[in-house]
Amino acid sequence: MAKIHVFCSRPGLIRGGFSNPRHAEYDFGHHTQDQLRDLVNEPETTVVIGDEVTEAWIAENEAKAKKAAK
Repeated sequence: MAKIHVFCSRPGLIRGGFSNPRHAEYDFGHHTQDQLRDLVNEPETTVVIGDEVTEAWIAENEAKAKKAAK
């Protein structure tokens, strides 16, 4: 399941209602919309939505690449 990842270039910076480490992973619903806006509008933070890369994901993409190469 996708998560919200917050990357902070200045660990300890308080934005979105939290003291932010260099990287933190959150479930959807953890932040309010206003907290997310605060994080997105802060130049010292980057907010990314993504899925965890697993061995199964790698194998699936390798198989797709091999099929496409044929």
